Amino acid sequence: MRCLLLHPEDDPLNPAWPRAQWDRIIDLGIAGYATYQLWERDLGCKIEPYPSLDREDFKTLRSMFDFGLGCIVDEHGLDWWDLTSLRWLDQFVLALQVRKLLAGMGESDEIFVSSRCDTRMLELLAPDRVHRLDGRANGQISRRVASLARFSFRQVLEIAGDKYDGQYRLRRLFAPERASCSNPVILLPSAYGNASRTALAYASALPDLEFLLIATRQSGWTKSVPPNVTRSHLASYTDSCSREVEIHCLLSAWKRLRVGLKEQPELSRLCDVGCFELMPTYLREGLAIRDSWTNVFKGEAVTAVLAADEKNPYTRIPVLLARQLGLPALACHHGALDGRYLFTPICADRFLAKGPMEWDYMVRACGVPAEKVSVASAQRRRENCRRVAEGKKRIVFFSEPYEASNCRAREVYAEVLPPLAQIAYANDCELVIKLHPFESVSERRRLVNDVVLPPTRHIVRLFAAPLSDDLMQATWFIVTVSSTAAVECAMDGIPAILCAWLDRYGFGYAEQFAKFGVAVSLDRAERLLEIPSLLQAFQRANPADICQATPPESLRELVLPQREFERMLNRITQAERLWA
Repeated sequence: MRCLLLHPEDDPLNPAWPRAQWDRIIDLGIAGYATYQLWERDLGCKIEPYPSLDREDFKTLRSMFDFGLGCIVDEHGLDWWDLTSLRWLDQFVLALQVRKLLAGMGESDEIFVSSRCDTRMLELLAPDRVHRLDGRANGQISRRVASLARFSFRQVLEIAGDKYDGQYRLRRLFAPERASCSNPVILLPSAYGNASRTALAYASALPDLEFLLIATRQSGWTKSVPPNVTRSHLASYTDSCSREVEIHCLLSAWKRLRVGLKEQPELSRLCDVGCFELMPTYLREGLAIRDSWTNVFKGEAVTAVLAADEKNPYTRIPVLLARQLGLPALACHHGALDGRYLFTPICADRFLAKGPMEWDYMVRACGVPAEKVSVASAQRRRENCRRVAEGKKRIVFFSEPYEASNCRAREVYAEVLPPLAQIAYANDCELVIKLHPFESVSERRRLVNDVVLPPTRHIVRLFAAPLSDDLMQATWFIVTVSSTAAVECAMDGIPAILCAWLDRYGFGYAEQFAKFGVAVSLDRAERLLEIPSLLQAFQRANPADICQATPPESLRELVLPQREFERMLNRITQAERLWA
């Protein structure tokens, strides 16, 4: 049997592709049933999606992430396998998917891949059966250049800084002065805007406490902050001290761990294909970041840490340092749900869930101990936003930078937009495409013109600015693959339709939303035309299940317990002695 593995950026209907006879095509990207039906009619063979993960796979992932714990520990007690392993989440998932893929093939099946594909894992597991196709059909423009073209100049600079200046050697030269707070503060580490906005919501709810927002990169910087918040860049706290002795010790521990990784089948294969070659670089960059955070604790009177994404390596470090110092360490999540807790543990003392829905997901689905999860939200429902069925004139589709997650952007638009435009046209509505900041307006407009034909094209409008109340007040329903957008709209009483067939990891978000009435989950694009009838029977969520506002006094006790506040100065003195 001849099996073709199709790269997410390759189009099997492109005339430049060699018209070979395939028995089976497996799409490494993400598209819907309608796309695969179209391809099957043209190519005359079965089209399948790449194997998805299930509960047993999540157990295996957890064992992979747990395997190296305790083996690479620095002088501050930080575990660098814990801090770096999430960088390889996609590779860990790939190892499981390749194993499942080959398990469904015959031993004599030939495997063909496009030249864009990384075939190292396949060639390791199926030697002499993997064949690479001629790459001339891939076009003349480099993938990397094409990818960068989607970003603004500022975003490109930030990407370059993350990639080539991980130790802040250059960025510290242009960073503003340190914050130098005179009063005790609660530290808010952030790597991007959504995390900053979530953390600042807690600061706004506790005006009697002072907070320090530290951005690890420009994306975490916000234009305005509440009066009780001071801002600074982590690069401002970076020094140029030598870490070679400690680096040598950690690299020796890493070499010993690499030998031990051979005992775990998937990790062993990842070693063989060079997955962990950048570990020395990650360690050097990581220690520079760690020392920057220790300088924050030395220079500022930090009494607690609240991180809106403890799974990010840069913002996980201050949570771990706080625990080492005996300071309260709390975590929350800037989005609706975080499926990474299915296979990685919580490192904070306590997780602040926005409402019962997130609490249930964390405890029941992810297995986080119930005593470590508290319902405590700083968000408030916007009571002034009137949501009534009469007079709604818009359908809003929340677009995403699909290319970053191996989704086929053109196919997604071709599957979703025509039926939505048809519904909008029949109901005298406007179809608004809300673009993500990382999406190009001109590129997405070309896609719209390709897939939406007259007479409905004139009712489609692209919207790149931040959402306004006026726009959402006139919204009938929204369609999204983003769990965060679905939850935010459900809070405002707007029905949400979730494109569950575009979910890559299978974290169970759609099931959780259905359980709490947050969204209508559709398993294929063909059901989009059913939306008007589905909405008639849709029981909307109780906002209190999604976001349960916490009284300031209760929230304050969770963020900074009174006993901790009373012993605050003593703790700071102890920290100063420890750093010395």
